[in-house]
Amino acid sequence: MSFRKSAALLIAALGLAGGAVSFSQAPASASVCTTSAMGGVCGPYPYAGIPMSNGFNTYVQNQGVNPQPGTVNTINVTDPGNWNAVASESDCGGCVQTFIAVQQLTNDWNGSGWGGATADTPLASLSSLAVNYSESSSNSGANYEFAPDVWNDNYSSDVMFWSDTSPSRCTGNGLSSTDILGQATLEGQDWTVYRYGGPGSEIIIILDGSGSTDPVTTGTCAQQASGTIDVLGGFQWLASHGIMSSTGSLSQLNTGWEMCGGNATLAMSSYSITATTGTVQPQAPAVVTNAATSVTTQNATLNGTVNPEGQATTYQYQFGTTTAYGTLVPVSPASAGSGTAAVSEPQNVSGLSPSTTYHYRLTASNATGTANGADQSFTTPAAAQAPVAVTNAASGVSSGAATLNGTVNPEGLATTYQYQFGTTTAYGTNVPASPASAGSGTTAVSEPQSVTGLTPSTTYHYRLTASNAAGTSNGADQSFTTLAVTTQLLGDSVVESNVDSNIQGQAQAVQYAASHTGTSAAISFYVDPSSTATAGVLGIYTDSAGNPQSLLKQVSFTPRAGWNTVTFTGVSITSGTKYWLAELGTQGVLAFRDRGSGAATPGSSQTNLTSLPATWSTGPSWASGLESFYVSG
Repeated sequence: MSFRKSAALLIAALGLAGGAVSFSQAPASASVCTTSAMGGVCGPYPYAGIPMSNGFNTYVQNQGVNPQPGTVNTINVTDPGNWNAVASESDCGGCVQTFIAVQQLTNDWNGSGWGGATADTPLASLSSLAVNYSESSSNSGANYEFAPDVWNDNYSSDVMFWSDTSPSRCTGNGLSSTDILGQATLEGQDWTVYRYGGPGSEIIIILDGSGSTDPVTTGTCAQQASGTIDVLGGFQWLASHGIMSSTGSLSQLNTGWEMCGGNATLAMSSYSITATTGTVQPQAPAVVTNAATSVTTQNATLNGTVNPEGQATTYQYQFGTTTAYGTLVPVSPASAGSGTAAVSEPQNVSGLSPSTTYHYRLTASNATGTANGADQSFTTPAAAQAPVAVTNAASGVSSGAATLNGTVNPEGLATTYQYQFGTTTAYGTNVPASPASAGSGTTAVSEPQSVTGLTPSTTYHYRLTASNAAGTSNGADQSFTTLAVTTQLLGDSVVESNVDSNIQGQAQAVQYAASHTGTSAAISFYVDPSSTATAGVLGIYTDSAGNPQSLLKQVSFTPRAGWNTVTFTGVSITSGTKYWLAELGTQGVLAFRDRGSGAATPGSSQTNLTSLPATWSTGPSWASGLESFYVSG
């Protein structure tokens, strides 16, 4: 998050062509520069044996980035390799307040080395570029990181190498796992590469403190007080992974502490830059394994990139159901060319198993060595399945009609259904005549189907069948026998137009005069489709002075929309005698049909009933008229 220093204050301080150079400390007798000014500078500091040319030397500066009121930093400098700073900064919520650092330009390149020119240093002309340092950061909860801050003319922002990061800065820097570009190994050390936002944003390369691949999330950023930072290797990694189009040219390299708040005593006991000109040493390929695409039950496309690093390179994917892999795809290594940029290498795999997890990684080899990308995995989807059809018992069976019942689970595919129906298990008729849609869900759906025009006293067979793109399934055979032709002894067999209902647990009765003499065989009751009752009771009472009195018989039933006919034998009915037919919903609201006016229909005084009372006790009464309710014999 640091800013460029002006060329008027900085120095191209890299060494002679073909050799390694570094800062050398000034003599011990050198005077000490002290400043507390925000933006205060100590220097310039000339170094024997390093061609300065261009008129620029190296400085140490207390650079203000976003200083808060009350911030005071004092620097005491003998030379760039021997200086300290006492920082006292208020908290600014994680922002960078100051950058206390060695500042230098690297724009003294003359085509083969440094001196007498004004060009930035092309990294492709270097075989090494490293920062060597030894520092100490004595603090009391200070929020900081120590890092080289590098500017390159091939990238719109800076690249920082955080090697010593305080705990609070490690976890409170605004980065997360979604900002990770990858892992780089520099001088044998593991670094994680982050970027604030999209392409062109600031890149932060953080030294991992405990082998983590996301030290910001785990809070394991290294606190390395001395070492060597491979700057060239970092830029080569960025170029090989397509984050920069090339390593570009170095314009500025500043090293020190970014302070975000707190009190700290900072000291640099040695500092140097090693730079070697010449041909870059050959490298093993750079390999990245990317996510698989076009994953189906049997096929997938493996993806990854290979940067051959300028040498003839081949690649294969290691592939299998574990991280031991076991299979190479393609069977023989394929060419990735010999370029210097990352190239996409997709590879199709087939013959996979449904609902199976596969692991893979891209591996590439050239004359220098072999590199393996990180492991990736994918899981194939489940195989398409035929629907599940279940045939259930018929309902509403009368002498000439019935309702066939069953459920269909489409298993996620567009599904149709029909009932196979007939007087034998050969069936012969499909109901409905054309397949009906059962949808494309993943749960069982009820699919009732009415059949009419049946023959009395006849056994019928049926089963539900359903089909989708994966196949056809048949439910088990079910059968029912239609009722014999009967005589309506009392009641109303007309489907009346008015919808009425009773709450759960309250019975209601309606009076009818018997039209015929006989013995009951069945009782029928019409349930409106709006009914929510899942259980109920039907019964018949004697009449006493115009009110229901004694229960003659009752029977339980499962309410379904339409006529519900239930076996109801043994009740003697006398023509002209008045009786009361009663209904009760025991689970849910029982909705039915009546005329809406006319005859009184008394309700029971008892509530929360689970069966009809033996002796009727009248409660509220309604002038609802006759109900669609009758007894046949």
